[in-house]
Amino acid sequence: KEDEKWLLNLLNEVGLAESNSQARNDIKSGAIYINGEQVKEWRYTFDSDDLIDNQIALLQRGKKKFKVIYKE
Repeated sequence: KEDEKWLLNLLNEVGLAESNSQARNDIKSGAIYINGEQVKEWRYTFDSDDLIDNQIALLQRGKKKFKVIYKE
């Protein structure tokens, strides 16, 4: 799909991780959620299927850090 993006890169871009290695470690340790669902695969690709109503997604790192993603 043309709207795919590596989750590692997305976490970096939105400020939930300072590096790809930190993002990978966070995913492996179970600290990353998309719309409340834990992501377990560090090679996860974020795409339009992850959007609620094809418009918005909630990324979470740990218990207190959240970012809302809007479709452009």
